[in-house]
Amino acid sequence: MPVESGPDRAPGRGLCPVCAIGGAEDADEELRAQLFVAYQAERFGGKYIQLCPHSLLFWAAPILDDGIMAAALIGGPVMVVETEELLEELLSSGKIPAGGEKEARAALESTPRVAPQRASSLAELLRDVASPWRGPRLSSRSASGKSSSRGSPTSSRG
Repeated sequence: MPVESGPDRAPGRGLCPVCAIGGAEDADEELRAQLFVAYQAERFGGKYIQLCPHSLLFWAAPILDDGIMAAALIGGPVMVVETEELLEELLSSGKIPAGGEKEARAALESTPRVAPQRASSLAELLRDVASPWRGPRLSSRSASGKSSSRGSPTSSRG
């Protein structure tokens, strides 16, 4: 599955704020982790929750085309532990580059913190958002202008 480019997908810049500190190599590791969470969501029925290599939580829901994942919606990152606990873990494991502690602390402090149950609920919500695209081929659906009975983001209700 190709990874889209855009402002949040510039070379060397992933969605994880800690990966952004580590540079392109960490961003590549994060992209691999996000692809993995997307494939697991497809495999396990529409949602999957996982910690990234820097212990931030991501979740995914696949968009299927004729039963095969064509894209995925990925939510996160969020923290499910306290900033200090996570910062200590990252420092002790060597996942923060030398001199990067201050930048990592700022990045973590700007990352939302949620309870694990709320993260699970957000994953279910993302699965529900992706569900209208599960079924017949996307190309035939968009060509005919038809959508599922649940509607689509482009449908208008009046």
